[in-house]
Amino acid sequence: MNRRTFMSASLGAVAAGCAMPWFDCHGAFRSSRAAALVVLDSRLQASRAYAALAGADVAICLEVDADVGALWHGRLRDWPGPMRGALRPSDCFVLRNLAIADARAFRSITIVAGALGFEIGAV
Repeated sequence: MNRRTFMSASLGAVAAGCAMPWFDCHGAFRSSRAAALVVLDSRLQASRAYAALAGADVAICLEVDADVGALWHGRLRDWPGPMRGALRPSDCFVLRNLAIADARAFRSITIVAGALGFEIGAV
C-alpha cells in the first residue's frame, strides 16, 4: 500500500469514527422503549440538556450529589430497566465499572468536553 492510499483510507476511517458516534448516540439512548431512569448532575449544562431532551421517556430522574458509588449501591443497582444520563467522565468511569461488575451492558459517548452520555442496559 502506498502512502497516498494509506492516508486516504485512514482519513476515511477517522471521519467515519467521528461522525458515527453522534448518529449512534441518538439511536442508542432511545433504543429500548421502556421508560428509563435518568441520572443527571445539575451542575453540568450537558446533563441538564439531556434530561430536558429525554422528556417523556423518563420514569425517574435521580441527581448525583457527591458519590456516584453510593448512588449505585443505594438506588441504581436494583433498578430493573435501562438507565441513561450525562455525567462527568469520572462519574461515568465509576458507573461503568460497577455496571460491568453487575453483568450489565454499558455504553458511553463524549457529548462535550467534560461530559459523557451513557446508557446502562436493563437486567
